[in-house]
Amino acid sequence: SALTFNNAQGITNSSYDNHNRVGESVILNYSDSGLSQFTDMQDVHYTSYNKYRNVVDEAIDTYSSKDLNSANLVDHKRIHNDYGSNDVAARRGNAALSTVTRYSSLTEGSDTLIDQTVTNTTSFDNLGNALVQKQDKFIFDAKGNPIQTTHLDITNSSPDARGDAASQTIDTYLVDNGVQTLQTHQLFSNRSFDANHNVINQSVLTYADKDQTIFLDAQEVRTTGFYTSGVAINQTIVTFSDSGMKTILEAKTIANSNVSSNGNISDSTVTT
Repeated sequence: SALTFNNAQGITNSSYDNHNRVGESVILNYSDSGLSQFTDMQDVHYTSYNKYRNVVDEAIDTYSSKDLNSANLVDHKRIHNDYGSNDVAARRGNAALSTVTRYSSLTEGSDTLIDQTVTNTTSFDNLGNALVQKQDKFIFDAKGNPIQTTHLDITNSSPDARGDAASQTIDTYLVDNGVQTLQTHQLFSNRSFDANHNVINQSVLTYADKDQTIFLDAQEVRTTGFYTSGVAINQTIVTFSDSGMKTILEAKTIANSNVSSNGNISDSTVTT
């Protein structure tokens, strides 16, 4: 099949330790192959690794400029991965607990907190692939107290040798004052993936309840190309009113461009 251009990066690694592990990477991101359309820069510091050379602690500083100018800081991200006692999963780089915290400043304090995502994997298969996961998302008030906004229950089924799950069930809950309200119960059929584990051919059935008695809609999704942030470059989405996918509600194509490394989309064209 023909290759599809996604985006280009210029990467400079430095500060290697005694085990030849990188201490810092500076990544310049571009939206064109000629490296003329700059999108942003990431300054990544790897502060600790596990015995399998997977990163335990890292900090990612994203800038809208090509220099380390704090006035152009987009965000400061602190990531901690706890690989637990499952050596097979740890060998594959699959953490048992991963915490991602974002700040608006290089100074980490209660007044600079933006949000936090905590992903807890409670079950792995014999190859170390994640099977059952819980994900919680928080924002912070002015005093730095966490306020939970979302909870996800994720079940990954039939992962292949590359760890790509053939199907997934995701229950999404809205959280207000500690009370969870089910928003959607979704069934994903993932037919094919690209080399970076992104789904390129997928169907989604969405229900309002876990018993699947209240059907909301169904979608067929085709994706061509992804940015390094995971944002799709081009998508075709057809939405149906029935689970048999006979009656079309909407068909649209989405083209995203000028996408930053943290997933912010500057330009998106939707055609219906």
